[in-house]
Amino acid sequence: MVTRCNWSHCAWRDATRLHVEPLDPWAWRPDVPDLRVRVAPSPLKGLGVFADQPCGPGRHVGRYVGELLNLTQLLDRYAAEPPVYVYRLSASWSIDARASTHFSRWINHDAQPNLHARPSASRRRVELLAMRPVRVGDELTVDYGLGYWRARAERPAEHTDARIAAAGWGEEPPRAAASHREEVRPMGRRDRSWRAWRSGPGKRSNQTCEGQEGCSLL
Repeated sequence: MVTRCNWSHCAWRDATRLHVEPLDPWAWRPDVPDLRVRVAPSPLKGLGVFADQPCGPGRHVGRYVGELLNLTQLLDRYAAEPPVYVYRLSASWSIDARASTHFSRWINHDAQPNLHARPSASRRRVELLAMRPVRVGDELTVDYGLGYWRARAERPAEHTDARIAAAGWGEEPPRAAASHREEVRPMGRRDRSWRAWRSGPGKRSNQTCEGQEGCSLL
């Protein structure tokens, strides 16, 4: 599904019908406060982020908050393991939320998300925007991209990504019980595996993350 927006509405089509929703009154404005949210347990995912106020498409929800790292710092820090809470801005810069206490660290994955992550390499930040109407109690999600899961032994929580089977990856490996994990899987911008990324910057995708709905439209 692809979300298309103009200056008054956003539209997308699911399996049953075409949806058209008006933009949030604060749409596209970066100077609005973060959406009120809470971090709470999420079924099969550990912790997640849930809306405590409603909003419409286009509203600023928050930013992905963490430590800014250049490529040398990133490779030194994660010489022996894949980065888990890293969001890639460009071939040279990344944001690492491993030690962050901001709510954005706990946003979970979904292949049909209600948030769009818009990175800016020049401003060295990632803005999170609503791409669907969000109701009080809705869990906020983004699409980590298939590249994130290719680099890990784990697979997405059940029913959050039908692309895994379509990609022919076979059966999903066993997942640790939520009670055995303190943290959820973070968002990560990787259009290829971490191992390939360490080998060289290569050619970057123009999209925020592989396969994300509306990635090139907001």
